[in-house]
Amino acid sequence: MKLKLFFVCALLALCSCNSTGQRRPKQSPPKTNAFTGASDAIQPVPEKTYTGLQPGDISPDAVKIDVDNIKAIINGACIIVKGKLEAMIDLKGNFLVPWGKYQYYVDETRPNYSTLIHVSDPVGTAHGYINTRGQVVIPLVYYKAGDFDVYKIASVGTIHGSFNIDNHGRELPEYYYTPIWWDNLSERNLYDRPQADNFLRTDITERNAPGTAPSQNRATFIDRYGKITIHQKYYQTGAFSEGMCAVAAIDQFNVVRWGYINEAGKLVIPFKYIIRPGNFHNGLALVVPQEKTDFDFAYIDKSDNIKFKITHSEYYPSFNGVLSAEAPHNPNVARMVVNGDFFNGFAYWKGWGDEVVLLDTAGQFHKFHEIVKDPLIANSPGGLSMFKHDDLGIYYKIIRKGTTSANTVGLVDYNGNTIFPPAFSWLTPDLYSPYAYATVLPVNAPYPTAADKRNISGIVNRQGVFVLVLAKKPVF
Repeated sequence: MKLKLFFVCALLALCSCNSTGQRRPKQSPPKTNAFTGASDAIQPVPEKTYTGLQPGDISPDAVKIDVDNIKAIINGACIIVKGKLEAMIDLKGNFLVPWGKYQYYVDETRPNYSTLIHVSDPVGTAHGYINTRGQVVIPLVYYKAGDFDVYKIASVGTIHGSFNIDNHGRELPEYYYTPIWWDNLSERNLYDRPQADNFLRTDITERNAPGTAPSQNRATFIDRYGKITIHQKYYQTGAFSEGMCAVAAIDQFNVVRWGYINEAGKLVIPFKYIIRPGNFHNGLALVVPQEKTDFDFAYIDKSDNIKFKITHSEYYPSFNGVLSAEAPHNPNVARMVVNGDFFNGFAYWKGWGDEVVLLDTAGQFHKFHEIVKDPLIANSPGGLSMFKHDDLGIYYKIIRKGTTSANTVGLVDYNGNTIFPPAFSWLTPDLYSPYAYATVLPVNAPYPTAADKRNISGIVNRQGVFVLVLAKKPVF
């Protein structure tokens, strides 16, 4: 009997240990859920400016580095690549992390909501996070890891399973949670936390036994420590934005209908919409009628009043950050989340000829060039082509007819002010400093390509002047 009791106690002790063999502490959330920014605080990166230089010029004091590529720039720290080795340097060329110490994992397809950088050991077996000074913030103790999302939550895993951590490395309670990358885009002050950080969407059916039929009331909201913040359950939910969230319920006729709740969980707009409505941004949300007899689209305010309708338009809404060409051709897409959210006063719509237009909060469409403040750019003879938008602003190309120059990519903010001039073939801004990774192709090349040895690649300031360049050895 004593021997059995000994084995039971030993087994319980083993189960309470983490993957490193240390005893896992009990969950004790802090008294406040407010983010302190201690682990991934943004570092000030002053901008160097020059007189007498043009966009695309190399500054006289530019740092020259003999590397193959710059993988990313995050808060002024550059991840550089040479052969199979990677390192991290600052804008003066000083090494923050030496060659070969880590592998770096950077996903360029979605925004960086944290300055923490996902790294692993050289063979990729132990993962963790460092800051932009090269210091380990979350130890390399996981066999897999992911990026931090808008709520600064990342999924990690050990041999015992996967779980979530916050940006301080604290393990979060077990719950089903889908990372959020694009919701709340305009809800945030630049690179700060969203206002709705205590309303994470969770699906309670994931906790049911395998094979259990989904409940009609299956979704709810929690904070990052697993505490339920809204006790009412819904068939489906959107994400909170400006204090409102679209939620769905199944009526007595087995029809899914959408309405809106506030942060107290009160239904403030009744379950009336058959097609899922949009998120509230700039006080407006897109709704789509089931039968487009009177109008095609409309925007409502938070009292469910229709502010304006769009009837028989040649334009259609885009998805968040992506100008979708699929919506008008695919009825299933058109009936689902055709987004059309407002961002800083404009919603992004697209026409049949791939033309992008901006819808203002009064229901008026504008050509992109109408909001650009620099007249030399706005009045370009060939016109402008907008192709993407994010937290920083709107990316565009100048269309130059009769020339092969590819150095026409620029960036303006949502007021039309130039952030980076249209002088590059490739432009990837640092979301946390006034710099960007950019490439300039040879102007006189008959068919400029990214692999051309005459390219200039490196880091530019917001004048478009290179402060750090990749030094290429001559071919002959």
